[in-house]
Amino acid sequence: FTHAVPVDMAPDILAFNPSPPPPITLPEEPARWGGGCLGIDIKPGSFPNSINPHSRGNIPVAILSAPGFDTPARVAASTVTFGRTGDEPSLNFCHAEDVNGDGLADLVCHFDTPTAGFEAGDEQGILKALTVGPSPLLLVGRDSVRIVGPGK
Repeated sequence: FTHAVPVDMAPDILAFNPSPPPPITLPEEPARWGGGCLGIDIKPGSFPNSINPHSRGNIPVAILSAPGFDTPARVAASTVTFGRTGDEPSLNFCHAEDVNGDGLADLVCHFDTPTAGFEAGDEQGILKALTVGPSPLLLVGRDSVRIVGPGK
């Protein structure tokens, strides 16, 4: 599930600087106010979502659209971060594609595997992004991962 938080409650997310922003604590239940609930799918079409942190490849992650929320139009792709904490600046590129066959274009982003920072024992990947528009919302999505390879 994805949690939405008004940006004015998390102003550090807008400042892209060398020092990482402090972690944002979100409620366990999706926020009912703000941008609603969205889902993500790490490595669409596969399960389990196996990641080898020593791979030099990319990790595809789909940010799923829903009726009334056109993800490619509403998510500011340049703000997307993904990895073990969700704060990793690992984005390589994004494109629109319907990955789940619901007739809605999803936003599929590809992330640099080493920069995503996954470690042995990690069980989830976290994606963060801002919506576009005059009152951006912070979106946070989570999906399961299985760490494989040396040192797992």
